[in-house]
Amino acid sequence: MIEKLREEMIRHELDLLIVVSSDEHLNEYLPVQNWRLKASTVTESSSGFSGSAGTVVFCIEGRPQLFVDSRYHLQAEQTCSENFDIQKLGNEGVLEPQKWIAAQTQKILKVGADPFVMSPKVWRRYEKPLANPDTLWFQQLPIWWTQYG
Repeated sequence: MIEKLREEMIRHELDLLIVVSSDEHLNEYLPVQNWRLKASTVTESSSGFSGSAGTVVFCIEGRPQLFVDSRYHLQAEQTCSENFDIQKLGNEGVLEPQKWIAAQTQKILKVGADPFVMSPKVWRRYEKPLANPDTLWFQQLPIWWTQYG
């Protein structure tokens, strides 16, 4: 799945892609067809991250980042550390996903996400630090789950 997402990112000229664990109803516990986060973390060697809360930031350059709270530190390490850098939220020095993105570079970035699977409050958390035209440009782009999910 990681390679398929990277292909779509290249096709849409994205630098980063944000995938969250909620669905369009903002549910934490999802029906199987809405497991975007799990589907995006499946690899040949792993069945993917099945926790109910997490965020992945896929990067064109570098490894994808999986952000999880303390309930899922161990599970994320066991299931995804081979292909993802695990960002253990709550640990000293670990930034929230939107702050991690903002800290990555000084160049203008194209960042893709599906705003319809984030609450307005969560969306603003991303939009605010990424909306500065001098640093990052944020593109609201639905993801292609019908093809790959």
